[in-house]
Amino acid sequence: MLNEKGLIGALVTVVVVIILVVGAAAGTYWWQSQQSQEERAGLERRIERLTKSFEELKEKVSKPVETVEDVVKGRTAVVSPRGTIKVMEPKPGATITSPVKIAGEAQVFEANVRLRVKDASGKVLGDGFTTATQGAPEWGDFSEDFSFKSPSKTQVGTVEVFEESAADGSISDWVVIPVLIEK
Repeated sequence: MLNEKGLIGALVTVVVVIILVVGAAAGTYWWQSQQSQEERAGLERRIERLTKSFEELKEKVSKPVETVEDVVKGRTAVVSPRGTIKVMEPKPGATITSPVKIAGEAQVFEANVRLRVKDASGKVLGDGFTTATQGAPEWGDFSEDFSFKSPSKTQVGTVEVFEESAADGSISDWVVIPVLIEK
């Protein structure tokens, strides 16, 4: 039989074990809840950054505009903010590979039309130019099979068609077309 001291000792041991088990369970629960909160916070920060990036890209992307002439000729153009560049190809959302046909009309200084393809991170995959059939103040057609470095994986990117200022090299008018670039 257990004496009084042995019984008290056994009860104390059982209570200590129960406290340790409950403490360990509570600690594990707390740690998991902290991890979940940190993961949720991390995901929320990523969603916020992606949403902001998407909104910024939406501001930069040119909007398709149909003029009477374009409708009559059966084409839709993406027009620059100042209206000096109209891009007919590629269409927004098109899937492209290298080389990509970039075509349209421009009313730019010395008929110089700059071309660029960027990947999802903004890295330039191709940078060059083509010449329109006429320079400003006239409208000239341009068409170029533009080669660029293919990305390592298929991803969203942009085709940019712009006029670069002869005075200071800044971009004076610009069309940005979102595309899917295949590897």
